Amino acid sequence: MPDHSTSSIRVNAIVLHYLARFGAFAHIAPFSTETAQTYARGEGVICRTARGLELAEVLTAVDPEDADTVVGSILRKVTPQDELLLQRLAKNKDRAITACAERIAAENLNVTLMDAEHLFDGKSIYFYFLGEASEKLDEITRQLAEAYESEVQFRKFSEAVNTGCGPGCGTESAAGCSTSGCASCAITGGCGSKK
Repeated sequence: MPDHSTSSIRVNAIVLHYLARFGAFAHIAPFSTETAQTYARGEGVICRTARGLELAEVLTAVDPEDADTVVGSILRKVTPQDELLLQRLAKNKDRAITACAERIAAENLNVTLMDAEHLFDGKSIYFYFLGEASEKLDEITRQLAEAYESEVQFRKFSEAVNTGCGPGCGTESAAGCSTSGCASCAITGGCGSKK
């Protein structure tokens, strides 16, 4: 008789579902994963949502039949390399918040900047305000988003997650792989070329 006491729930041998907390406002929603990788409560993971790649915290495994509509998929656990990227994103976020607050004050806008959120893939930064939106505020946030858009290395990382390391990704002939191939790749679990 199979043991059902494990911390994950398997359906059709590979599809797992987890509740995870993500985003600046700590939304909790179900995520799927297409691999047999299991995740423990409190583990940091990289997820793909409608907004892009985001950091999330696993809360619990759930039965897919009990899960509401999934909001995205868990790609892999957070790695030490990810931690370095997250530190860099946090610095960019802090600079963007300071610049945004200064622009709001200079334009004498009647809004309060609450927070900013830089997604893990570096493609998007979101500003959160209290107050009435205006065309001037839209212009300021658009300019700041362009100014604080991630640097080239973040874009390259994001492209690698989506497309792989180059021609032949996942094979021994891949241009971007080391001699140990995918086994040494930090993004192998989330590589878009494997889908």
